[in-house]
Amino acid sequence: MRVNVFLRTAGEGVEARRKRKVLRRFHDGLLVEGEDANLMSGGGYERCDVAIVLGGRPTAKRAATRSVRDDIFARHAGVFVFIETPLFGRSVYRRAPMAAYLRKLLRLGRNRYADEYGYYRVGVNGFLQDDADFNNAGSEPDRWARMSAELGLTLKPYRRDGRHVLIVGQNPGDASLRGADIFAWMQQTAVAARSLTDRPIIVRPHPVTPQIMMRQFQERFSALPGIVIDYPPIRPVRAVLEDCWLLLAYSSSASIDALVEGIPCITSSPANMAWPVSDHGLERIQQPTLFPREQWLADLAYAQWSPDEMADGTAWRHLRPAVVRARSSACGSEAVPALELPAVP
Repeated sequence: MRVNVFLRTAGEGVEARRKRKVLRRFHDGLLVEGEDANLMSGGGYERCDVAIVLGGRPTAKRAATRSVRDDIFARHAGVFVFIETPLFGRSVYRRAPMAAYLRKLLRLGRNRYADEYGYYRVGVNGFLQDDADFNNAGSEPDRWARMSAELGLTLKPYRRDGRHVLIVGQNPGDASLRGADIFAWMQQTAVAARSLTDRPIIVRPHPVTPQIMMRQFQERFSALPGIVIDYPPIRPVRAVLEDCWLLLAYSSSASIDALVEGIPCITSSPANMAWPVSDHGLERIQQPTLFPREQWLADLAYAQWSPDEMADGTAWRHLRPAVVRARSSACGSEAVPALELPAVP
């Protein structure tokens, strides 16, 4: 099968050049595994059986400014392999402007676009809980054991004495929202939660929310009675998880952080990677279900791969059965079915 790796899906600029290194390393691994792999640096789509892209589908709102990506997603009728942000080892928080500038200038540390992530999530025909095949069901615990030690993660017992309820936001327009208005969801959830519990309720916007929308957030949520806002969200989310009883999320990966810390979750979207181990209705706010997490974590560890594992073919060897399944399921049809996403509730 012909596999094309589309470099232009990484975007443009300095940050994009770093991200393209990840795509190039994935291409190296394809060659190691003997695939008919092609590194596409041009400005549009070229026919292939499998398209390797970095990032999710462009939304309708942003398609006009991402014409290269839009062309690929509109014309490709085969299987996609998505390379996306990691599940473990994320470091996403807003730094002071001067500190952010200096770190970018000196190429030190990580920012939200850097390719110094230890791992990247890689999925077939999706990158979320309900649309991707990671070929990871029933995984062995070895990878989680190694990864947790490497990243300094410890699976903690469920917390029995947490105090506040935390509602986390997401970057407005994020692909995992699938068009949902995250501020509207947070407001509706905060009002409903306030009527169901006497616990303190904290709402926290995503740290990389555009500044103009940050101000809208502050104005909107400051007016809610009995609600505390974590604004500006300078601290990492782990700091706000201290003394947290329960986390409420739409499709935010902060759910993973919470569950590792022993904090149960209520999630509202099946796209959330924590959907299988979380409640989905606010009626559980006082008595959340304490789902077993060990197998879930073992599976998640086999959903993300390091650039080195991409380059030596390890990631592709793991994912190839999922690619074969996806091609087989489309066999007999005129084209691979479009990745229609469920409507936002």
